[in-house]
Amino acid sequence: MGKRQSKRRSNKPPPPKPDPPPPEEPREAVGFDSAVAVRPDTGGLVGAAAREQSRVQSALVIAQRFPRSEDKCRAKILRSCQRPTFAEKARYVYPRGGQNIEGPSVQLARECGRIWGNLDYGYAVADRTREHTTVEGVCWDLETNSRNTASVTFKNLILRKGKGWIEPDERDYRELTAKNGAIAVRNAILQVVPPDIVEEAMHTVRKTIIDAAKGETRQDAKSAVRRMVVAFRDLKVTKEMLEAKLGHAIDETTAEEIADLRGVYTSIADGQYKVDEVFQPGAVGPQDEGTDKKLDDVLPDNVDPETGEETS
Repeated sequence: MGKRQSKRRSNKPPPPKPDPPPPEEPREAVGFDSAVAVRPDTGGLVGAAAREQSRVQSALVIAQRFPRSEDKCRAKILRSCQRPTFAEKARYVYPRGGQNIEGPSVQLARECGRIWGNLDYGYAVADRTREHTTVEGVCWDLETNSRNTASVTFKNLILRKGKGWIEPDERDYRELTAKNGAIAVRNAILQVVPPDIVEEAMHTVRKTIIDAAKGETRQDAKSAVRRMVVAFRDLKVTKEMLEAKLGHAIDETTAEEIADLRGVYTSIADGQYKVDEVFQPGAVGPQDEGTDKKLDDVLPDNVDPETGEETS
C-alpha cells in the first residue's frame, strides 16, 4: 500500500482584496443655466428616424403602385368647387390699387392636395427670434419626386383691443404660427398642382358663389345681407366700415358684392390680411354721416342681432 500524503496547511495570510473604485461624482443635469453637458440618450431619436424613413419608403412604393389619374382629380376638384358652402371659403379677396385681387385660399389648396393625392406636405419653424418667426411649408410629390418649399416670415405680435400690438403668450403664439404655417403649406401645394387646374377651380368657385348669392338675394335679399353683416361683426368690422368700402348703403348690396365680401371675410379669417389692411377703422358710410347707426338699424324687430337668426 502506498503512503498517504498529508497536505500541509500554509500559514501565509490571504492576499488583500483590491480597494473598490471611488464613487463617481454626480453629473450636473442639462438645463438652460447648466455649464456641463451630458451626452443625451439618442435611442429615442434613432427609433423615430427609423420609423419616419419606413413611412416615407412605404409612401413612395404606394405612390408608384397607385399613380393618380389627373383627369379624375381635375373633375373631383371642380365638383368640390361647385358646393356653395365650400366655395365661400375657397378664395381670398383683398383690395389693391382700386381693384380686388383674388386667389385660392388655404381651404382650396388643402382640398386640391387631398384630391391630387400622393403628396406629403406640412410645415416647420425654420427660424425664430424675439421679433420674428419664419415657417417653411413643404410639399413633396411622391410620384414625380418633385419637392417644393415656401417660406413665410411674420412678426411675433398680436393685436388686442385697448392694448394695441403686444407679444403673444404661448397659446396665442401657437395659433399665430399655425395660421402662417397653413399659408406656407398652401403656397407649397399650389406649386405642385398644375396652375391651369387651379385657375379653372377659381373660375368655378367664383361662379358658384355668385349663383348662390343671386339665389339668396332673389329669395330674401335682406337675410343674405344680414348674415353677411353678422359674420363680419365677429371680425370687428362694423356696418359703417362695410358701407364705406362699398360706397353705398348696406341694403343696396348686390350679389356680386356679396361674393367679393365673402372672399374678403375668408382672407381675414385665415390670417392672410388684417382688418385694418382692408377696411378703414372708424369709417362712416355715405348714408350714415352725422349719425351713429348700429347693426340693429338694418335688422327687423324679430331678428336676434347676436346670431342674425329670426326669433319668431
